Parts: sequence; C-alpha cells; structure tokens
Amino acid sequence: MAFQVYVINMSSSVERLEFISNQLNYLKLPFKRIPGIDVTVNEDLKKKYYSKKLNSQKYHIPLTDGEIGCYIAQRNAWKEIIKDGVDYGLVLEDDIFLKNDLKLILDNIEDLKIQWHILKLTDLKESPRKAMEIGNFNKFKLVSYLKPPTLSCADLVSKEGAARLLDLSNPFGRPVDVDKQWFIFEGIKIYGLKPYSVETNDEFESVIDNFGNRREKLNINFKIKRELKRLKQSSIYKFKILFRKLKNLFRYKIHP
Repeated sequence: MAFQVYVINMSSSVERLEFISNQLNYLKLPFKRIPGIDVTVNEDLKKKYYSKKLNSQKYHIPLTDGEIGCYIAQRNAWKEIIKDGVDYGLVLEDDIFLKNDLKLILDNIEDLKIQWHILKLTDLKESPRKAMEIGNFNKFKLVSYLKPPTLSCADLVSKEGAARLLDLSNPFGRPVDVDKQWFIFEGIKIYGLKPYSVETNDEFESVIDNFGNRREKLNINFKIKRELKRLKQSSIYKFKILFRKLKNLFRYKIHP
C-alpha cells in the first residue's frame, strides 16, 4: 500500500521543522510539508471554512484564530492525500517524538484486516482515553474507543477517510479534534494502535495559543452559560454513545 508522510508546520517555526525532520530522516521517511495557516492574514480562508452558526449550534465557545488555522491546515493535509493518490497518509504536527516502531506500522499496514478511516498513534500522557482491545497487529494491540482521543498530532488517515473528513468539515464550527470525536456518529471509523508509537512533547510553546487564547477574564454570567452549553453537548454525546451500543446489541440478537 502506498503512503505519504505529511508534516504541518508554520513558516516561522524553523526549529520545530528541524526537530521533526531529524526524526523522520533517521527513520528514512520522506515527508511533505503542509504550511500552517495564519487566518489573521488570510481572512478569506476563515470566512470560507469557519461557520459561526455551526459553532453556536455545536460548540460551547467560539474558536480562536489558532484553532481555525489548525483545522484548515489539517484539511489541506487531507486534500494532499487524495491529490497524491496514496492509500493513506500519516499526518503529523511538528513537535512530537517518534518511536522507532512507527516504521513497522507503516510498512505493514496492509496486514490490518479491518476497515478504518483514522488510526490514532498517540494520546495524552496524563489522561489517556479508555480503549477496548479488539485485535492484534504485529506487536501492537488494535483498540476501539467510546470517545476517541482529542489529539490530532499523529493520525493515519486513509484515502476514503480523507475524502469523508473533507466532506464533513466543509464548513466546520468545532476544533478539528473535537469534530473527529463527533464524526464517529457519521460513519467515520476511528481506531488506535497501542502501545502508541508517537509521544507528545511539551518542550515547544503552543503555536495555536499565539493566535488567540481564552485566558482573558470572563464575567460570571458568560461562564455559567458556557458551562451549561458544554454540559448539554456532553450529555448529547453520551446519549448517542448509549444509543449506538443498544443498536449494536439489538442487531447482534437479531443476527447472531
């Protein structure tokens, strides 16, 4: 199966590019650089893809310019997967640690006998998502999630997955990692391979925060409204998960 590695990198982040380049060169993995997006200098892109209406309906707080730019850059990587005609692409951010066994996954992915759109290769160290083992893949465990990890810094994306993600995210109103969690209800198949072959890195300052953050003081009424909206959306998500469980259980009883 043909694959390509894509690295999302802001033009100003020279040190980050060198950091990830050295690791990929060591693993003998050539890559394409996907330019990071600064919507503060490209308002047309922001207007084209970011929907304030969807944001108000589906998320509890407006996105920052950094989150919007991050999403658009991810979309550009998905576009490249389709344009290059590869079977799948490895989409990486530029501030991560790559383990040596990453190459083992990429070289043998055709042995994974399951339909997938996204394979998660990392998670938060402090609070990883609960996962259920559903199979083996070489030295790795194939796992499924009730709620996939939020990180989007190391995702394997199939060609079909890239096409469906582009369709579902045009336009978007939530952060890219949150949208992926909700896309499982739209048929996007997300799994993980553990132990994870990519680790997060806290050594670099967040680029997203440089384009607006939410550390400013907010009045108490706004905070209450935001929290109530967040709780409502969380409840809807849990209900959808429960409904999907019951649906699968019923289907199994009818068709054992």
